[in-house]
Amino acid sequence: MARRRPPPGQCVHCLKHTERLNWDHVFPVSWYPDSHDAQEEKWKVPSCPQCNSKLGAIEKDLLIRLGLALNPDHPAAAGIGEKAIRSLDANAAKTGKDRKQRQRKLEQIQAETTNFDSATSESTYPGFGPDRFPEHTNLLKIGINEKHIADLTKKIVRGMLYLDEGKLVDERFQINVYPMREHDAARMLQIVRGWNERAHEPGIKVLRATVPEDRVTSVFRIEIWGQLFLHAIVDAKESPDGTPNEPYSDI
Repeated sequence: MARRRPPPGQCVHCLKHTERLNWDHVFPVSWYPDSHDAQEEKWKVPSCPQCNSKLGAIEKDLLIRLGLALNPDHPAAAGIGEKAIRSLDANAAKTGKDRKQRQRKLEQIQAETTNFDSATSESTYPGFGPDRFPEHTNLLKIGINEKHIADLTKKIVRGMLYLDEGKLVDERFQINVYPMREHDAARMLQIVRGWNERAHEPGIKVLRATVPEDRVTSVFRIEIWGQLFLHAIVDAKESPDGTPNEPYSDI
């Protein structure tokens, strides 16, 4: 049976009205670990083809880079590392075009990979530092586009608010993303703990605290593979007196 498209309406991501919407998975299907129940329904929201394509390319790139840097023994990440490696394997390609794309991606990753220098450990993304592999001394560093992480976080935030609250994050609101190390995230954890929790266990969990007055203003903590932690705050761009709201600096 063919999967029906969403009816005409707004894209959850760019808010444009369009007659042709696609379903966009809030978490890409390929991001679910092998231990996930394949029969469980996966969260999806209406998206225009342009956003779907753009975000899909970002997610594919991030899966490879993050998957290569994950601790493969973590149960919440079962099979993710293998998917990342397979994405770079030209021998796994089904077409000549696919083979060339995999080869180009492999060459790009190799060119951007450097030896890890402990003097620059503060530049590593939270949760992906060398402390996870204390027995290894010759570690490599893979570059990750910080904007892509922010785009992914905003996509998940928009998707979950649409699914849970039926709300779009429109032009009145802003989404600020905070790359936090765990000891810095304690305050945010206190806010979201005990509030709304949505989970696709194992591997994916969303914690959210939302202000009841507008059902959009929220604090988010998103946990992926037990190793990638994303934090965001959604709030109004302007305060009640009309002055711009600045991003939180004391989180």
